[in-house]
Amino acid sequence: MSARGSGLSQTLQAPGEFETKSVPASGDCFYDAMHLLLPAADRPPELYDAAAMRDTAADSLTEETFALYKMFAGAGVEDFSWLNTHRAPTTLDELKAFARKRGRDAGAGHCLWADEHAMQLIAAAAGVCLLIVDEQAPSVGSRSGRRRGEQQQQVDGRFVMVGEPRTRCVIIHRSRRQHFTPCFFRGRGVIEAAELPRQTRALWPKLSDVAPASASACSSSTAAATQGEEAQKRPSKRQKASGETRDGAVDDEGSAAPWACDQCTFEHAGPKARFLSCEVCGHPRSK
Repeated sequence: MSARGSGLSQTLQAPGEFETKSVPASGDCFYDAMHLLLPAADRPPELYDAAAMRDTAADSLTEETFALYKMFAGAGVEDFSWLNTHRAPTTLDELKAFARKRGRDAGAGHCLWADEHAMQLIAAAAGVCLLIVDEQAPSVGSRSGRRRGEQQQQVDGRFVMVGEPRTRCVIIHRSRRQHFTPCFFRGRGVIEAAELPRQTRALWPKLSDVAPASASACSSSTAAATQGEEAQKRPSKRQKASGETRDGAVDDEGSAAPWACDQCTFEHAGPKARFLSCEVCGHPRSK
């Protein structure tokens, strides 16, 4: 396992369970990561490969989306600073053309990197929820968290869910340089949320809405139920003394001949002759 994969496993509180695969830092890293994570079989055309995913995101852009982008750029949001350059698109058609450019062809600085709109779109098309481990975000108790007055925050800001919670998910690591790396759980890219370790699921609280109790919890419940049933079957002290079982029957062991208790001399005859202990004092029957 690589050092990055080992570190990620520690972050996800499941040592040895996760690994990563490298993708080029070309500006296409999110689409390349999703291409590796999703199974090759039965993919819809819009997810055929990284290029198809980028085209799908570009085709989904609308005038409303473009207006939001320009508003974010005007507000000084760093991720939209590309709209403040002299080469920035001025129409929706120009925006779509820019969004279709692949980083491996135009260069990482001359293409549109996947934003939350694109991520949510691709995740929905794949039928998964996207779980991001974002190293840019402050963690609980970090210096940046304390500077922002978040010392008491309960949710670690590094663990981000894009899209609605679903039973299937993929995990992607985002570095401080905004590079995306695909994460694999026990060799699989698409993961059933319920299969993730309980402590890993807890990092994304909304996963509890779709993930049933873990197999270990189910096993514990089953074991407890079994123990309860066995306890019900065990005879009580009184029944042990009389030789009865939980359903009121007597033990089949021993002779049906009458016998007297060595302790209190009480005589057991008829059905009571099969008792293993004295009905009066509980003293065991002599053999």
